[in-house]
Amino acid sequence: MHMGSALAGLRVIRGSIDRCIRQSLPVAEALPLVRIVEELFDRFARLGLELLTNPGQTEDWSPSITMTGSTTRDLHGASARAPAQGAACDDDLALLTAHLNEGARRSIQLADRVACCRVPVLITGEPGTLRLPMARYIHRVSQRAGQFCVLSCLGSDISALRARLCGDLRKAPGIRAALEEADGGTLVLREVDALPRELQDILLDFLDSGQFLPEGGRTPMNAQVRVIATTSRPVGHLVEAGRFSTNLFHRLGVVTIDLPPLRERTDDLAPLSQILLDRISLRHRLPKVSVLAKDALAKLAMHSWPGNIRELESVLERACVLHGPETVRAEHLQLREFPPGAPKTPSADLGERVADGVPTIAANVSEARATRAPAPPAATLDEIEREVILRTWEATGRVTKETAERLGISVRKVQYRLKEWRDAGMLDP
Repeated sequence: MHMGSALAGLRVIRGSIDRCIRQSLPVAEALPLVRIVEELFDRFARLGLELLTNPGQTEDWSPSITMTGSTTRDLHGASARAPAQGAACDDDLALLTAHLNEGARRSIQLADRVACCRVPVLITGEPGTLRLPMARYIHRVSQRAGQFCVLSCLGSDISALRARLCGDLRKAPGIRAALEEADGGTLVLREVDALPRELQDILLDFLDSGQFLPEGGRTPMNAQVRVIATTSRPVGHLVEAGRFSTNLFHRLGVVTIDLPPLRERTDDLAPLSQILLDRISLRHRLPKVSVLAKDALAKLAMHSWPGNIRELESVLERACVLHGPETVRAEHLQLREFPPGAPKTPSADLGERVADGVPTIAANVSEARATRAPAPPAATLDEIEREVILRTWEATGRVTKETAERLGISVRKVQYRLKEWRDAGMLDP
């Protein structure tokens, strides 16, 4: 028998364990394991599995789900009744809910608290801190029947962005507005700080009235939309500079969820790394789930992580692919240091914690801190941005779409930056 969390689920069903029981399993933690078991259960028909969820936690989940032999329908039904937003949501769900850091814990607790309300939510955080997955999480927990729609405010001229937001009956009569598509659901405005001032006023009117007027239209349309805005920039500074509407800032910021950067979450490096290693093993069909050696975890704790969780995933994926799947050691990790604008010193010691087989590393971290080299001179924001984008681009095999997804920015922005650097001779054609 094995007592553990859903994060260990894949290792459990791949191993020789004959029964897994997790008592008081939260729905948010259970769902990724349920998905995995559904996909792989036929290969492990002799496994007995019982998932115990918190009674009364949600009407859609029964207090107990049991599978033995061919009794797969109950589990499948429970999973099907849960709101489905796709595999990407399930992958990132574990990353959002696995935390020891107090700031990360408060973020997810706040998201749980406001999910079922219609108030707008502003999600702030650096690139790679999972702002979009947090928005998906809020939509899922809210159980809103409508779609989850995403509109990037970057890289479009004002007329094109307005047509996408509100519709254009003259130039694009067959294309539905984002506000119309999201009726009854959630609309996420990515990088809302880039929204032109004219569209800020339109958005504010919609938040106040629930109505919008398509370009070329005469009659306003009604829509019940939950608006979630994300940004990686301090919008308050833009308000002070007159570049962002004060009224819209306060309207969007009824609830603000600030996602802490990874450099402030060293307590979470062990569980986050193991979740990512599980994901990587599935993605590349590795024969065995990798584990993180003690010296590797100590090395990760010394890094400043300007790309945050997405950068951590890239580093671990490179190590697994190049050096084999079993044990990731310090020498396998390629961490190219460049000075971010934040301090490198972790905010808390990793302490004596063991997560899913990862040993205690407090002594190693303390020793590494004592011998840390001086910080290099400061770099400009442009240099930092270029390094993060190019590093991620190379790690994804120069796949622009995947680079954008990992960094939480638009594909158009990645394409624009690459062209800009090529034209300037900073990147080979």
